[in-house]
Amino acid sequence: GGSSYIIFNYFANAASRSWRFTSDQLVFGDFAIQRSQTQTGTTYDTILYLDAAGNTGIGTATLGSKLQVNGNAAIGYSVSTAAPTNGLAVAGAAIIGATSNTNSSGFLVNSSATTANLITPALYVRNTNAASGALNGIMFSNSGGFGSAAIYTSQFQTGNAGDNLIFTTKNSIGGWNTGGIVINTSGNLGVNTTTIGSSLQVNGNAAIGYSAATAAPTNGLSVAGT
Repeated sequence: GGSSYIIFNYFANAASRSWRFTSDQLVFGDFAIQRSQTQTGTTYDTILYLDAAGNTGIGTATLGSKLQVNGNAAIGYSVSTAAPTNGLAVAGAAIIGATSNTNSSGFLVNSSATTANLITPALYVRNTNAASGALNGIMFSNSGGFGSAAIYTSQFQTGNAGDNLIFTTKNSIGGWNTGGIVINTSGNLGVNTTTIGSSLQVNGNAAIGYSAATAAPTNGLSVAGT
């Protein structure tokens, strides 16, 4: 339709740009804030766009959501902050599916499902790399940003939907322990091994019934009870 403009012209400086407020830019009822690409140019980029349905776009005028950002975003930062490319940086807590964070967690996902449903979980972590050996998981780190423990899956065959679930920690020299606790696709549990042939397989020794540190025999078993 016929657009209406309010234009703020450029100054005599090569870095200066013209800005304009415009309505009915793409459809009747929309509004845009635009900036010229060059000092004296007549081609404008849309910086902020509101469509006729009340949706808002930043860096884009083709909207599919109430708020759509073409690029990255930083929330809760008062100084210049570079969020990940096409990603989001949040200074405070993030809450999904709720309006309050009663347990003061840094990231809260609230689900209203009444029955267990593994097809639609409250939190879904996915690696789109289907190659053999691809890892996907959650790492726990200290205040210095160094990982100290992790829960992850290991794709053991290209394109196969079944993965081992592995719980592991870092050792005293900063490297990841290769064993940890492993649950394979058959539901068997391995300790310090990923090649599991029994319901429970331990690569090393085991002590049962002891509350204090107890060294069982090499590759053997110590049982406190009868």
